[in-house]
Formats: sequence, structure tokens, C-alpha cells
Amino acid sequence: MANIQPVIHRGVVERVTPETIEVRMQVASSCGACRARDFCGTASEKRFAIPNGGQPVQAGDEVRLVLASGNGLTAVWWGYGCPLALLLLILVFLQAYGVSDAWSGIAGASGVAAYYGILYGCKNKLKRTFRFEIKEIDRRT
Repeated sequence: MANIQPVIHRGVVERVTPETIEVRMQVASSCGACRARDFCGTASEKRFAIPNGGQPVQAGDEVRLVLASGNGLTAVWWGYGCPLALLLLILVFLQAYGVSDAWSGIAGASGVAAYYGILYGCKNKLKRTFRFEIKEIDRRT
């Protein structure tokens, strides 16, 4: 099995409060040449509120945000793999019982929409699970 590397992004500290460090994730320069950039969630600017663990950062510092390697695969599963499996399960099940293609498609799309609604409802729990950490600090002077 291949060694899975952690997910690393560069960001700039926007604001520091006693509870959180707000970081704006910079879009990678390689995104401009990527053909999937219009569909990718990382190709747009993101803002994260990272719990303040006493890191010596200040607004304007450039930091590296690190997501644990296992969390990246887990996020892909919950975001893409599970809804695809759900869609296929619904389509195969309804087709096996003779439901028309149109109704099977509507039921499949409704099931995936409901799944994403439930996922959205669990966003606070997911924020605790998928947490970026600040690893390196580069002060801009």
C-alpha cells in the first residue's frame, strides 16, 4: 500500500481572535492549468476558522494548513463515494422492480439531494472531524 501524504495548502492569516485563527486559503497556481478546475472544490478561495491553540501568528502571516492524510480520503468518500453508491443502489433497486427510467432517475436524484441535505445538517460535526492545523509560519515583514 502506498504511503498517503497529508493534504497541505498555503494560506494567509486574516484575523486572530482568542478562540480562532481565520485563514484565507490561497488557490494553487497549478489550478489555472487544470482541466477540472471548474468542478473542483479547491479551485476557489476558501476561508477557515482554525481553533487558536496559542500559535504565534498574526494577521498577514503566510501559513501552511495541513489536513491529516486519512481525513482526505474520508472526505472524498463522504463527498463523492457515498452519494455515488447511494445513487447506484437506488437505480439498481428500482430498475429490478420494474420502475420506469424516469421515476428511477427522479428517485435517485432525490435520494442524493436528501443525502447532501443530511450531510449539510451534520456540518458542525464534520468541522470537528476534518480540521486543518497550522504547521509552518512565514512572517511577512
